[in-house]
Amino acid sequence: MPDADLLGRLPKGVGQGASFGARQSRAERIWNTGRYFCIHLFPFGLILLLIVMGWVFEGAAHKVCSATVDQEIETKYDQTREAFFALDKSPQKKQRQPWQSLIEGFKEIYKQHPETPWGEKSMFMVGRVSYALFQWSGMEPDLDLALDHFSRFVNHYPQAHSRTTPFF
Repeated sequence: MPDADLLGRLPKGVGQGASFGARQSRAERIWNTGRYFCIHLFPFGLILLLIVMGWVFEGAAHKVCSATVDQEIETKYDQTREAFFALDKSPQKKQRQPWQSLIEGFKEIYKQHPETPWGEKSMFMVGRVSYALFQWSGMEPDLDLALDHFSRFVNHYPQAHSRTTPFF
């Protein structure tokens, strides 16, 4: 027989006069089932809900962060590429240092982001800038660097030749 304090807290008719194994009414079954879920499963459901919400918000934050990072990489690539075209037309093209800066800028992009389109384009541009430097300097190490990066580009990005992109 249930405790007197417990009986006072239950709805009228629940737990009164029923022995163990006695048939419960539909209302008693619903009440007991709901009470069981609230007491025993609610904390687990709440924890599960918080975990799922964390994953959802993390994914949204990652997309926002990823878009920002992609924009930064694209901007850096575009600026370095524009600097290449500007240098090629300027009187400073007879100096080695500006070419080396461009090569390092493109190398940094493809080393930090090799699996992005800008990493792919940057590897190609290292070869292109090195070849332009060789045309001006006539130094064999510049040609070797250009050929090395063109070779890496073909090996690392075998599908790149099938795409029509403006950097070719």
